[in-house]
Amino acid sequence: MTTPDEPRGREFLTKVRPEAMTHLLAFFKESGKHLEPKTRMLISVVTKTINYSPRGLKQYIKRAMEEGASKDEVLDAILCAYPCAGLTKVCDAATVFLDMGLGEGAGAVAPAAASKDWNELDGASKIADGDMRRFTIDGVPLCVSRHGGKLSAISDVCPHRGGSLSDGECEAGVVTCPLHGWQFNAKDGTSAGIGGGGAKPYEVREAGGKAEVRIPAK
Repeated sequence: MTTPDEPRGREFLTKVRPEAMTHLLAFFKESGKHLEPKTRMLISVVTKTINYSPRGLKQYIKRAMEEGASKDEVLDAILCAYPCAGLTKVCDAATVFLDMGLGEGAGAVAPAAASKDWNELDGASKIADGDMRRFTIDGVPLCVSRHGGKLSAISDVCPHRGGSLSDGECEAGVVTCPLHGWQFNAKDGTSAGIGGGGAKPYEVREAGGKAEVRIPAK
């Protein structure tokens, strides 16, 4: 355990055993020269936890954070000492961490980033039951319709000859292409009897007068 008298002891040994201390300090300096400063400081936090040196912990926690370590990275370093230090020393080191006033905000879960896949369908909430409209989101043409009060979206491009489905007819949940009469279920884009292919469906959600469609990121 490191004591407040360590600097005095080191100075004494350097004076009476200069050659030995020079080699020891050189070894310490060289042993981590390929590590970035933050990593070296965090390793020192691990060793000071194992040896349980409150003074050393405060020193290297401070230096680690000065080198860019976050509070959570410091806590991870303390926890990494567990196999050698045991639970008591790890908890004691955590107490030092708290005594340094670092407890607030540590371990906080960052809010999940909003998914960029969801895109607003401006005005889609005004689509009446049985009607449909064409939207283009991120270059993707969509045929958006409402049936039974629920919005649905499928590709606006007919897989037959590329006709715009939103220019066709929509009746009883079936969209009919204006070019050759191919039909698709508005809900999921599957074939509705005439034609041999399907139109790609897209997930839609609606709440509070706002409608959004999910276009997976490319």
